[in-house]
Amino acid sequence: MKQETLINFLETKYPIKNAEEWDFVGFSINVEKEKIKKILVCLDVNLFSVTKAIKEKVDLIISFHPFRFASEWEEIFSYDISKKKIVKQLIENQISVYSIHTNFDKSRKGTKYWFIKDLKLEEKIIKNYPFSTVVEFDKSFSSLVNLLKKNLKINNVITNFDKNVSFKIKKVYFAPGAGNVYEFLKHNESDQVDLLVTSDMKWNEQQLLNSIGIKYVLIPHKTEDVFVKGLIFEILNKFPNLKFVKFKMNDFNKAF
Repeated sequence: MKQETLINFLETKYPIKNAEEWDFVGFSINVEKEKIKKILVCLDVNLFSVTKAIKEKVDLIISFHPFRFASEWEEIFSYDISKKKIVKQLIENQISVYSIHTNFDKSRKGTKYWFIKDLKLEEKIIKNYPFSTVVEFDKSFSSLVNLLKKNLKINNVITNFDKNVSFKIKKVYFAPGAGNVYEFLKHNESDQVDLLVTSDMKWNEQQLLNSIGIKYVLIPHKTEDVFVKGLIFEILNKFPNLKFVKFKMNDFNKAF
């Protein structure tokens, strides 16, 4: 199929205008190619995912996190020299790179949707925000931990409180990826949740939540892998004959 046809579909479903101002979504590298036969979907464009793309002879990489994070390549290379080698490999192998990030997050069936779906809590949603979801749980903390470990296939979680199995949770604020603590606090004035579940917090943000008595659980950032599954599902629903290669964080970890 034509690359333009697929990109038009993606930009209709996940408009670039919906991305945050700082977010470099869209093409990082656009190789002039009339048709695409195979696509690799991943979280990050790195030496491992690009090696996989070259081996599988893909035409297009669609990533969640943008490969490009500044206007000028020289600035990008100054922060991450590995990207110079990656750009060379991509161009030599005629592979385009396209990213859908915060515009995917904000969509109705974005990161939070697929995350909650993996936890099988879709029927318990109380409120949706652009990057997060409030869910009714009404079970013990240990039940939540078991659910996270089983359905997200993770081994450990980090908390800022004693893991008391008798602690009951009525409402949970899920912020997949990097949760914005200040946004959470603003929402929580009315939500009054019992627990924040997210992946990334700065040290000062953790100390802030500790000081005001907000309980939180940190889970691995790999939970954003739901992007890979969700995006492939949406594209195949429209273009069932396209061929896909998946690259998940687990594949990266196996490289070490």
